[in-house]
Amino acid sequence: GGLFTWVTLPEGIDAKALMRKAIAKNVAYVPGVIFYPNDGEVNHFRLNYSNMTEERIVEGVKRLGELLHEELDKSLCSIALSKGL
Repeated sequence: GGLFTWVTLPEGIDAKALMRKAIAKNVAYVPGVIFYPNDGEVNHFRLNYSNMTEERIVEGVKRLGELLHEELDKSLCSIALSKGL
């Protein structure tokens, strides 16, 4: 149980940098780096689901999923270009 879900993103995706784009889609989370005492990994964030309706949670997760797909597509394109593919 609990009120939060910890999310680990693929390496190379910075949750703090991604947050600006998430907020533009009306979704918010807390970047995980602030929960580490000595600058932890940047690819984590914490979702709170204690004060939203189920419908809003589903919609928020859908929006986050769309954003993450976009970011992963960009990352894969960058990797392919760097390898000359």
